[in-house]
Amino acid sequence: MWQVFRFIQLVLIVVLTIVSGILGILLMLILRSPKVAMHLVPNYLWSPGLFWVLGVRLKVASPITSPAPAIYAANHSSPLDIPAMFLALPVNGYFIAKIELKKIPIMGWFMSLAGMIFIDRSKREKAMESMNQAGEEMKKGKSVIVFPEGTRSKTGEIQLFKRGAFILSKESGVPITPVLIKGAHAVLPPGKFLPHPGIIEVKFFENMLWNDSQYKVPEDFANHCQHIISHEA
Repeated sequence: MWQVFRFIQLVLIVVLTIVSGILGILLMLILRSPKVAMHLVPNYLWSPGLFWVLGVRLKVASPITSPAPAIYAANHSSPLDIPAMFLALPVNGYFIAKIELKKIPIMGWFMSLAGMIFIDRSKREKAMESMNQAGEEMKKGKSVIVFPEGTRSKTGEIQLFKRGAFILSKESGVPITPVLIKGAHAVLPPGKFLPHPGIIEVKFFENMLWNDSQYKVPEDFANHCQHIISHEA
């Protein structure tokens, strides 16, 4: 019986994801407004639907009240970090995602049309171009979501933060907002298809700006952000 239930969950997740992607693409084509589709589909359909099917509840600590552009730098240990961020943010957040996701049918198309920023981590020049693109998007008022570890932590322990997002913050003047996602690894760790029901907590910290007297290099900025998140993990 349990295996049947898990199979039904998996089918519902696949159907929900496909329907969300198709609906998002149609909304963008009909309304000619990626912002509307970005607001409605991930925030009100895909993410809450996914959490409902999986029996996952979200708790937001220190919620964001300002719509000002920011770079949200979060730890990353589970696929559920993405819907958790969609639900926790009161504004549209545009992920800097690995380019492999762009190739996924329907959802990859939706992400491209919605304005997500893809990064080719295998090529340094391409990666820098993507970060520069992110800077241009923030000048237009967009908020960006990054996972500075670069990949999901297999153990749940927060890994070394890479410097790319912090260089972007320094050069653009847009603040970094550290974000702790807690509980996602226990609910759905890497390598697992379906989670156990549980609670995921998203905690936002105070904005951080580059400070010449405090940081000598971007790595110092990244390490400070990592320390803030790790201290509460």
